[in-house]
Amino acid sequence: MNAAIDGQRLAEGARLRAEAWGLLAAALEYPDDELIALVREGALMRRARELIGTLDPSLDATLAWSALAEVPPADGLAIEYSRLFDAIGPGGPACPLHSGVLLGEDGRMKLLEELVRFYNHFGLTAAGAPGNEFPDHVLAQLDFLQFLNRCEAECLSEGGEGADDYRRACADFRRRHPARWSADLIERLERHHAHSYYLTIARLIRHLAT
Repeated sequence: MNAAIDGQRLAEGARLRAEAWGLLAAALEYPDDELIALVREGALMRRARELIGTLDPSLDATLAWSALAEVPPADGLAIEYSRLFDAIGPGGPACPLHSGVLLGEDGRMKLLEELVRFYNHFGLTAAGAPGNEFPDHVLAQLDFLQFLNRCEAECLSEGGEGADDYRRACADFRRRHPARWSADLIERLERHHAHSYYLTIARLIRHLAT
């Protein structure tokens, strides 16, 4: 009985982590009307606080959660997204969302190859990334973490076989990728005086990754 209860608890934790990664990925997409409505209504803030606060109660009192509901009027958030992540010029975007560029990797090709190997090992391809982005796109990596945690939860719910493989892969991927680039993302956002909405998302990614 205790083993069954422990399995259920672990499965619920993995499901929460999967949803948290998925929510952060959605929050970092281009802010269309639907996303902006969820932000302004406070729905995104409430769900992020519920999910991540459950995973780490100590975070609840230290994070400015209200930043996830306080956005500029009209299309201000979309303008801010473009300024930070989409700006075209000699130096590229202020805060590139490709980790190889974000980290200034000289050997970006090796990084891309490593990411493709990660994805392919679990039956995924770069073609499945959001918008067919490069494998090192931040959203592709967050989606991959959601996938690993969801698979772990499913394995645990079905008796536990295979769950350790997904758990180890997730820990390894977090350490080798988001744990590295999230600090650089925060630094760039702070340097370019990003809206607190994006800084809060980056800090949550950093927290979950480390």
